[in-house]
Amino acid sequence: MGPLSKLHNIIIYIRSSAGRTKEFRDLAGRIIPLDNRTRWNSWFQILTVADQKAGAIDTYTKNHFATLQVDYLSPKDWKRLCMIKEFLQPFHQATLETQGDHTTINSILFTMDIIVQYFKAALISRLPPKLNNTNTV
Repeated sequence: MGPLSKLHNIIIYIRSSAGRTKEFRDLAGRIIPLDNRTRWNSWFQILTVADQKAGAIDTYTKNHFATLQVDYLSPKDWKRLCMIKEFLQPFHQATLETQGDHTTINSILFTMDIIVQYFKAALISRLPPKLNNTNTV
């Protein structure tokens, strides 16, 4: 199970009863939003709040370790969640830039071109060094 699944399960556990929700809200000062199937930006929002409230999530998970042991987020998981959040940030910004009644098809296509280039650059940087050489003869 990956860190996104673990975080999702923790959030569902917290929200599955009024008492657990209150306990987490008292600990963190707020609740973490839920992911949404129709809005991919919901994951960026979850990761942003989770990053801000990482200490509270860790404490809460430790307090409920008997139930949440499988979903405990290790330091490696937190690092991965931060990387995913950083990767999604330009997509979030692109969504904000291209929403609303005054957006033109020109601005949407331009933004899409930028996102495609960003995605390609991210993909190339993650390839093993041998496959990452784009200057082949």
